[in-house]
Amino acid sequence: MTDVTCFWVAFVAYLVATFLLAVGALRRGGERLAVVGRGLVWLGMVAQATSIVWRAFVLGTRPLGEFFPRLATSFSAGPAWQAVVYGLLFAVAAVAVGVGVVCRRRRAAWLVTAAVALVLELILLDFLDYTRLPIEKVYEYLSLASWCSAVALLAVSPTLRLVVLDAALALTACLLVVFAAIQPKTIELQLVPALQSYWLFIHVSLTSLGYAVFGMAFIVAAMFLVKSYDREAVEATTRRRAWRLLALAAGVGIVVVLVLVLCGVTLPFKEVAYTPHELGLKELPATGAVQVLRYGAALVGAVGTCAYVVYWLAWWVLAVRAKERERSGFASHLFVITTFAMFAACLLLAGLLRRQENAIARVRAQHAELGRVASEVLPSVANALTAETLDADIERSRSLAQQARRVLASARWLPLTLDNQASVKDDPVLADLVTLYAKAGAEWKLPIRYKDIKQIGRTLGTQARTTEALAGVLRLPADREELARAQERLADEFYGRQAHALLPRTAVGQVAAFIGLALLIAVPLGLVLMVASPRVRDRLPDAARLDRVSYAAIAIAYPVFTFGALFAGAIWAHFAWGTWWGWDPKEVGSLVAWVLYTIYLHQRYREAINPRTAAVAGMLGFLAATLSLAGNAFMGGLHAYS
Repeated sequence: MTDVTCFWVAFVAYLVATFLLAVGALRRGGERLAVVGRGLVWLGMVAQATSIVWRAFVLGTRPLGEFFPRLATSFSAGPAWQAVVYGLLFAVAAVAVGVGVVCRRRRAAWLVTAAVALVLELILLDFLDYTRLPIEKVYEYLSLASWCSAVALLAVSPTLRLVVLDAALALTACLLVVFAAIQPKTIELQLVPALQSYWLFIHVSLTSLGYAVFGMAFIVAAMFLVKSYDREAVEATTRRRAWRLLALAAGVGIVVVLVLVLCGVTLPFKEVAYTPHELGLKELPATGAVQVLRYGAALVGAVGTCAYVVYWLAWWVLAVRAKERERSGFASHLFVITTFAMFAACLLLAGLLRRQENAIARVRAQHAELGRVASEVLPSVANALTAETLDADIERSRSLAQQARRVLASARWLPLTLDNQASVKDDPVLADLVTLYAKAGAEWKLPIRYKDIKQIGRTLGTQARTTEALAGVLRLPADREELARAQERLADEFYGRQAHALLPRTAVGQVAAFIGLALLIAVPLGLVLMVASPRVRDRLPDAARLDRVSYAAIAIAYPVFTFGALFAGAIWAHFAWGTWWGWDPKEVGSLVAWVLYTIYLHQRYREAINPRTAAVAGMLGFLAATLSLAGNAFMGGLHAYS
């Protein structure tokens, strides 16, 4: 059982629970299905909690078995702060148990208390161990946001008794798990010790909670727009206007993009299609179809984006000029369909691209590792590289990685500086550390910090796994000529995979091609949703109730997101990077989302906005928050460290 296993258990549980809860909400007498769905959400929540705790302990620096010996030492001979932290560990657990006993019949109270207590315990354990945060990277804090959605579902379900809201929360948890799955699982360590700042915990945990609640509001608002859509009330003139605006927007998009491309302003072919020189080849493999697909997708993405903006701007201008407001909800319903279709298409495409990128990175790592084997391992054998020699090198890397972990678990005097080096000269752990650096070929340069030893251990562990994978590439026993041929094969495979990549290298080309490919997937999905939505409409709860739930969710999440994403994030950024605000894509996306939600709440408070417009504004706020997660993947920036 590993954290990856728990992750898949949670994903399958949330996915099936979403289906059962949705069916239970849409059919009469579906309460039995809803009960089973909630049971699966319990399973997913427990699996995710196990995964979070597993990663905190297994990837940390202190074995769990040392907890009680360290507890005794901290009260007898340890520093005072350790005793205080241990006391807080037991105090948090005692308070959580007490609340659970007193509020055992109020699930909303004891379940939320247990969730908060779990996160606090992990924070305190990390403070004791100088190890890591269980939410250091996008993968982990999106997992935490998904877990918060499951906790919210199980906490509020007995109170609200609204199965469709349960389905929305289960879908939110499932989508956040998918988002987490396509994020990198590792992180560069240049931000340590900034990663050990408690402001990061506040920033990431509150932002995750805000994302989760905003996601629920997003789905409930979409349900409201579907429910308030009256298909029979749509006038023929409205449909004709929609088709005319679509043709106009498409024409404007084509003309604008064509002019920009011909003038060389954007998307020249050389930025989207790879050349042999870029890949280090004399000539490209047979990639004509991929080149055409890549460039065509970029053009489709540019045209589609321009047309989408023109379409809705023109529709808004016509709506403002109209004397009477269109009451059928046709425009808002169309917005929901296109948004969900594009959202699902982006998730599917991101998963496909992540698999492609992982395959390219794996071949690149194998090529580099084969070069190391040829230069370091082969000279140590008399004739040729054998399976026994390769196994010995793998075992050496693994043993050194374990030695790094043992040093981290024992060296309480870290970081090692010139000031404390003399005081620990007789410590056998220092001798292990010196041996580790010598055998690993790392530069001995004071000060030596936790992150330096962690990086050595991770590098050696990755090296062992990559070397083990070479057994399927090499023809053993292998001499120098065979190793050279294997390197050529891996180089050809690497360049071939790069040449067949769906996305180009430049940021503008990547964004345009990604949007274009997503549009090709979204069109059939949108048609399916267009046909299915009228059948779902009659089974949804009352529109006014859905509107209240969405409004309440945004009102609850807004202060949490404001403090967590903006204020706590700015404080941590000052600690990590020396600047309060860097206009990073993630920061800008969060600010845009916050502004949209601020306008939403202001207008709702003044009752100056109708519910349909409010629902659209709430959905736009969540989309901006979602784009802030993906902005660094294409545009780089400070938050691209993972």
